[in-house]
Amino acid sequence: LAVAFLRDYTDDTLRTKEDLDRTTGGVPVLGIIPAITEWRDRKTALLESVSHPNSPASEAYRGLRTAIEFVGVEQKLDIIHMTSSTSGEGKTTTSANLAVTLARAGKRVILIDCDLRRPRLHQFFGLDNSIGFTSVILGSSRIEEALQPVPGVPGLLIMASGPPPPNPSELLSTKTVRSKLDALARSS
Repeated sequence: LAVAFLRDYTDDTLRTKEDLDRTTGGVPVLGIIPAITEWRDRKTALLESVSHPNSPASEAYRGLRTAIEFVGVEQKLDIIHMTSSTSGEGKTTTSANLAVTLARAGKRVILIDCDLRRPRLHQFFGLDNSIGFTSVILGSSRIEEALQPVPGVPGLLIMASGPPPPNPSELLSTKTVRSKLDALARSS
């Protein structure tokens, strides 16, 4: 009993919106995406907004899209950066599903996989990863060559991560990356 109490006392996991509010002092939350209980194999990419468009999770992605659109009323949003502190929290899944819902709402979306250590975005859409973001940054390909249209989702272009570099964090902090992202934002 003492071990269970100690474990509960030292557990700092955020499980609910109330836990988040208590920890952050009420940081605005744009959306909460429910766990997809039917998704058993986390190593297999699941595009919930395509495979189950009427599910609660798909509706939550549409709600997130709407919240982002409302934020965009106050200021123009050219780039949305999805990040978290650890792996396996759903950045790629959320990015892929959000991109689909934005494109289906008539937006032109370019989704870039900047996860240079464990890229998976191309798997969600069944696309090739041989040319991508790193190819553009290193100058071996042009932006137009690295963008891949998603079959069945008009307005959505994917830029896979491309070949893995030896130094991912150093590559992402270069001025070249910022200039390429700015060029992509202007083109969308």
